[in-house]
Amino acid sequence: MKLTLLLLLFVQFAHAQRTTSETYTYAPGVTFTVVNISHEKTAEYGNNRNRTLYVAPKGQHFKGAWLEFKNETSEDVIIDFEQFFLVDSNGTKHHIESVIQSMKFTNTVEKYKQKLKAGKTKMIMMGFWPAFNKNDKVTQMIADGQEVNFTYK
Repeated sequence: MKLTLLLLLFVQFAHAQRTTSETYTYAPGVTFTVVNISHEKTAEYGNNRNRTLYVAPKGQHFKGAWLEFKNETSEDVIIDFEQFFLVDSNGTKHHIESVIQSMKFTNTVEKYKQKLKAGKTKMIMMGFWPAFNKNDKVTQMIADGQEVNFTYK
């Protein structure tokens, strides 16, 4: 499982487009930036015994977002990733399907709420479904009701 996640991370970095994102506020004292948007032909979900490989239909890719969160407060904060959506060029919201934080892979609804400890900075990768048109250059995300815009370097 760990080898699969390491390979997944390597592949994600290999096909990621760096963004120029402003710093956005998630909660008082908690900020985030969109670092990369990745695109992959396949996505893999499940645990060791029950893993499934999904292949995007022809002309489509799965997209992921790398966000860097910073908690400058003295208290732990819960981030609800179920409230994050990647928006395609047609305005369609794509829902979250997986979250990777500090090599902890989760893809169940009750695990979409992740704890960010006080004074910590974490890089978090999120996968979104359904697949996007492979030529769609996504430039918008909805994060807890807030519109987040970014461009590519």
